Amino acid sequence: TMHLWSSEEQAEANPIWRYLGWIMTITGIVILSYLSVVGGWMLAYVVRTAAGIFEGIELVERVRSTFSVLISDPEKLLAWHTIFMVMTVGVVGGKFRQGVEIAAKLLVPAIFVLLLLLLVRAILTGVFSQNLQYFYNADFARLTLGNVVHAAHQAFLGLSLGVGVMLVYSAYLSKAVSLSRVSIAIVSLDTLVILLAGLAIYPVLHVNELQPTSGVTLVFQTLPMAYGNLSFGAYWGTLFFLLLALTAWTSAIALLEPPVAWLCERYGWSRAKAAAVSGLLVWVLGLVSILSFSHWKFSFEFSGVERTNGALDILSIATSNFLLPITGILIAVFTGWVVSRERSRLEMGRSKLNYAVWSISIRFAVPLLVGLLFIYLLLDPA
Repeated sequence: TMHLWSSEEQAEANPIWRYLGWIMTITGIVILSYLSVVGGWMLAYVVRTAAGIFEGIELVERVRSTFSVLISDPEKLLAWHTIFMVMTVGVVGGKFRQGVEIAAKLLVPAIFVLLLLLLVRAILTGVFSQNLQYFYNADFARLTLGNVVHAAHQAFLGLSLGVGVMLVYSAYLSKAVSLSRVSIAIVSLDTLVILLAGLAIYPVLHVNELQPTSGVTLVFQTLPMAYGNLSFGAYWGTLFFLLLALTAWTSAIALLEPPVAWLCERYGWSRAKAAAVSGLLVWVLGLVSILSFSHWKFSFEFSGVERTNGALDILSIATSNFLLPITGILIAVFTGWVVSRERSRLEMGRSKLNYAVWSISIRFAVPLLVGLLFIYLLLDPA
């Protein structure tokens, strides 16, 4: 935001806006704390799948038991959580161009390669054409307001909107880079990855006559069983969980960068020190999520939905249902109404049409739509 906000504007603006930066930073830290725990699960399943423990498995209870044993063991979760955070801090703690930038250049192509390999395996299942019909045949009767809102919510979470990631990354861009073109490319690639992932996963389920599920059940119970019953299942299952682990790692790097950048710019800390302190804070907060599956496990009801993972569910609800939508609205208001039009026009480039569309969207459309998303999530969070 420093590129958009001159020193004169900073002096004139209401100092309350500084708390928006605090909210975004804290939100990112909280999200990373439980993302790191889940990333640890993925690393654990890379090892377990490579060891072949799911090969030929036919009882879903055995798959569920494997997952239950993992998440109910705080020591194992702590070990994998620690490994994941060390990996993340190790990248972010280096010089930006030698750490985050190189990681992005290596990890993102690696993710695409793994995804394409899994897509090839899906094509070879023999049910790929049926899967295309299942995946792309539109059933407009199911296009309800609730499904549209939850799809928008997933897009909001997937693009890390509301936690300052895009703001920090854009600060490293050259002035010659078009923000509008980069934004379109990001959204397009994100959509492409989602479509490819669906095409790569669902044939594996269908060939094993398994019902499509979602979330944790799909990733850590249904898919291990599906890959375990394919030829060379340990190989393909390992690639799948490696893909997930790399994806989680790139997200973790992005979430840790905002607090590290702030500490470096605000206090002049080295990146290594800032990353170590931020990573330690995230690691400690991650203990809350780890213990939510064992010693601190409790249930509660939120808007008519029963939650069973105690503090982890509280953190998840607080960030995804409250903090992210609220900060998304505030960022739009700040950028559209507080930052001067001359400054924002300079950053958006010479195209008057691009700026006009952006200005209308950021001032009116985005606050309204995200506000409606926020209200709907409060009324129907399931």
